[in-house]
Amino acid sequence: MIERYQINYDWPWPQESGPFDTHVQITLVAHITSAAAAQAVVAWFQGLPEGKASHQRVDCGATMHIRRSTPASLDLAISAAGQDCCEMVTDQATVIADLVEAADQGNATLRWIELPPVTVPTR
Repeated sequence: MIERYQINYDWPWPQESGPFDTHVQITLVAHITSAAAAQAVVAWFQGLPEGKASHQRVDCGATMHIRRSTPASLDLAISAAGQDCCEMVTDQATVIADLVEAADQGNATLRWIELPPVTVPTR
């Protein structure tokens, strides 16, 4: 089953947490199973501009890196910070879901894992 990620504003800013804080970073992990789908996402990832570290890629305000990769699966982390972080990770999640769907040979799965948000230092 290929899950489409739905934007979740309560993830970085739970209603009980108090005032809106723009100094938060969120990380969404795409867990992909299927050799063809994993290869399609890796090919797209490798075509993106390099981030601050050589293992990172950046696109539209989000930073991505491969957390785990096997011939038949892939975990890709998408991180973003600031006021528009939810939109940034959701935009990348849509691209990834489109790639997985296009490469699917009937056996692909895609699920999303929201890691706990972290507060980032201000400059």
